[in-house]
Amino acid sequence: MNAPGGRKSVRPRQRRPKNRAALVGIAGEIPGTSPAPALDTSVTAPARPQAASGIPARRRFDVRRISWKRVVVLVVVAGVVAGATKYLSENVLVLNADGLVLRDRVAAAAPYEARVKQIVVRRGDYVHEGATVVILESAPMSRSLADLSSQKARLASSIAHLDARRAATDVLLPIAKANASRIHTFLDRLESSRDNGTTSFAYLQQITSEGYRADERVASLEAERLSADEELRQSRSALAEMDAAYQNLKLVYADGVLVARASGYVGAVVAAPGDVLAPGGKILEIYTGRPFVLAYLADSSFSGVAEGDLVQVSSARQSTHATVEKILPMVEALPPEFQKPVQARESGQLLRISLAEEHGFVTNQKVRINGCSFSDCSSFGEVTVRTAARMIASVSDWVGEQYAGVVAWVDKANAADRHSEATLESPASRREESSREAAPVAALQHPKIANRTADIWVPVGP
Repeated sequence: MNAPGGRKSVRPRQRRPKNRAALVGIAGEIPGTSPAPALDTSVTAPARPQAASGIPARRRFDVRRISWKRVVVLVVVAGVVAGATKYLSENVLVLNADGLVLRDRVAAAAPYEARVKQIVVRRGDYVHEGATVVILESAPMSRSLADLSSQKARLASSIAHLDARRAATDVLLPIAKANASRIHTFLDRLESSRDNGTTSFAYLQQITSEGYRADERVASLEAERLSADEELRQSRSALAEMDAAYQNLKLVYADGVLVARASGYVGAVVAAPGDVLAPGGKILEIYTGRPFVLAYLADSSFSGVAEGDLVQVSSARQSTHATVEKILPMVEALPPEFQKPVQARESGQLLRISLAEEHGFVTNQKVRINGCSFSDCSSFGEVTVRTAARMIASVSDWVGEQYAGVVAWVDKANAADRHSEATLESPASRREESSREAAPVAALQHPKIANRTADIWVPVGP
């Protein structure tokens, strides 16, 4: 259409509708057409994405937002606290000592110089009391036995000679006494005859001399008898002592056979055949009796301990409960295996701890003795592990429940989505959608509104 004056008139262009709500009213004015279904013209902001558990995405754990400085500080503080706890728990507040599992020891040693001829037992063997363990041979012992035997023979010979002298004295002494008695009787008669003048003085002197000699002979025989008796007593005593020494030496030597003095286990140190031993040289050790723990309580410990207290004895592989049997009134330096390399050698009071029947420890094994801080005599580490295990189990159960809930929620959401898709794909839904899209187009093609919509831009379709 041309406007007066030769200029083309331009109808002002209407604003483009933002949605199809304006066409709904137009379609309602067309006869024979039904109003298009109302469209939701409200603009909805996109929903914030959420996690499967319902937590907004912005609140999820993000490793990029971690403050590593705080993590380092927390780790350092935890290390300091753990170190302080360990320091206070070691020999300060709670009984914590080192010890050795021991038994009573019986040494098999040679009491004389000898050479090992044969070792009958081996390390770790169990031997009974009186069983042969070692056979020795000793030249000095053989010489000593031979010397004692020869001395015994000489003493026996001397005793036999004294016995013969004693027997001869016993025979001669009565004869000498009788002879002396006759001479004294005859001398008395001569003294009477001298008064009568019938006996000469020279003859009287001769008989008197014979009487003196007879008395001397009696006295000599009596003295010899007494001497023989004393020599016999001394010789017999010496022979008895020598025989005892000989028997004792022979028993000690026992042909070089050494037997076990007690029942027990043979130790790890055993002499080899051919070794030459000095007197008292140890050949092997036998561990006997019930095992016990000899603990070294450090002088720096403030923990109290009394006889009868329950303690825990542990090693790298097993642990058991034990009882403090006795607190020994002595202090001894710690063995080298218990000494710390950068500290001076310490000493500790000795504790004897009795073990149960079934303990599983071996002799000379290094163990750790801990006081019982809890009623069941469990260590702090065991209690911590048990507590952590219970917490982990609780957290695991909770996580399992939450996971099951999330899985159920996801399954429910998926089912709802599948139901919605099935509803949209049904014939009735497709017809409703087609009519909804065709209504605006039919309204634009109606003759009554053709001129009104000539300059209106109508978007078709969603």
